[in-house]
Amino acid sequence: MSEKKSNKSLILSIITAVVGTIGLALIFLSGLHLESTNIGTVDYSLITCIFGDGSALTPGVNAGLLTGFIFGVVGALLSFASIKTRGLGFLAFPCFVVSSVLFLCIKPMLNPFENASNIYTFGIGSIIMAISHIGGAVLSLVTPIVSIVENRK
Repeated sequence: MSEKKSNKSLILSIITAVVGTIGLALIFLSGLHLESTNIGTVDYSLITCIFGDGSALTPGVNAGLLTGFIFGVVGALLSFASIKTRGLGFLAFPCFVVSSVLFLCIKPMLNPFENASNIYTFGIGSIIMAISHIGGAVLSLVTPIVSIVENRK
C-alpha cells in the first residue's frame, strides 16, 4: 500500500519537471509579434528577444528576460532534483513564478515605442513559456504536499 502512495508523488514530480521544461524547449518560437505600417509583419523569436540580434528592438541582451530564462532553468532543474529529494519542489515554486511573470512582461520590456504605426502583441512562445511555468509552479507546490500527506498516513 505504501508503494502506491509514493508512486503518486513520484509521478507528480516527473510531471512537474516535464511541464516546467516544456516552455524552455520552445525557445525558438515567436516571443513578440510586430505589425508595422513601415516594415510589415515581423516575428521575434524568444531567443532573439532574450539575447538580441542587433536590431533597434533587440539591440543586445535583455536583462529581464535573461533573468526569467535563468529562473526557468533553475526551476526545471529543481523539479528534476525533486524526483529524488521531495522538499525541493517548494524551492522550484518561486523560480517558476518569477520566470512566468517576467515572460508575461515581454511586451513592456521590449516595447517602449508602441504607437499607431507599430503594434506589438505576444508571440505564441512567450505565452506557452508563461503558461508552462505557471503550471510548473502550481505542480511544484502540490507535489511536496502530496508527499507529506502520504507520509502521514
